[in-house]
Amino acid sequence: MKWDLKTLPLTLYQICNVIVSLSLFVVVYMISHQKTLGLFSQRWWGNTEYECLRNISDVLTNLHPLWSYGVYFALVIGITWGVILFFPKLDDDEMQNGGSIKSVEDASLQFFPNYLAYFFVALSANDKYAVLIVFLIMLVLSYLSNTMLYNPLLVLFKYRYYLVVNGNNKRSLVITQRLLNPASADPISFPKLKRLNDNTFIELKD
Repeated sequence: MKWDLKTLPLTLYQICNVIVSLSLFVVVYMISHQKTLGLFSQRWWGNTEYECLRNISDVLTNLHPLWSYGVYFALVIGITWGVILFFPKLDDDEMQNGGSIKSVEDASLQFFPNYLAYFFVALSANDKYAVLIVFLIMLVLSYLSNTMLYNPLLVLFKYRYYLVVNGNNKRSLVITQRLLNPASADPISFPKLKRLNDNTFIELKD
């Protein structure tokens, strides 16, 4: 993709999408190494001259760790929701059975095991700088390779993943809230698609 002022918003959005899709990697690392909100608040505000901030730090330090972990999950879910709100502004596309669609298959079982590999990396990492470097490497490679964008958090918003093969035998990932039956003889069409990248599309509701 050529980078200019016109494509910059889309480029930033695609980078944001990749970051969100990898966000659980960071959450798993924080939980596995017991990084709570109290630890951060003590470092940031523990010795501040403002009593209000010190009191907030003390409250966060005394919270049960589960509260911190819940906040982490709430943050990544909220960011994912923010990404979803931008879907209608993406470029339009469509796929019609018999024209550009040759086959459709459920992609969840194919992508989820690959995503779990990120968790094992986060669990095995012992150094925060190593985690940061690994995260940045995954971010850069995922964006530059223009890979199919799989974000398991979209499942919470009732989205499903399907691999679609078009007439040129190109495989694309379609994200939709419809429950499709790939084995059905009925034609399957995606008339209202939005393009996330060259290999990933999202279907909007009517």
